Amino acid sequence: MRRLILILIFLFTALPAGAKDFYIAAKQAGTGSGTGCSTAKPYTWFNNVASWGTGASQIGPGTTVHLCGTFIGTAGATVAISTRKRHEY
Repeated sequence: MRRLILILIFLFTALPAGAKDFYIAAKQAGTGSGTGCSTAKPYTWFNNVASWGTGASQIGPGTTVHLCGTFIGTAGATVAISTRKRHEY
């Protein structure tokens, strides 16, 4: 029983540590910290190669990026949001 409790404690404390969430919008909202839609980072942060990697403030494996609000583009224009390939980390 003790071993099971230790395993559960490990699973509930170790697994969530790697998962990150960022929020982006067409324009920066509030402080731009990216912790919610009211403080969303601008989409240009998402497109910046420096925002991709394994650091605490970077988009990497296991990261969820939430889109907030409306993104409006022009027909025939370049794509507004560009993802990075895994090997670029």
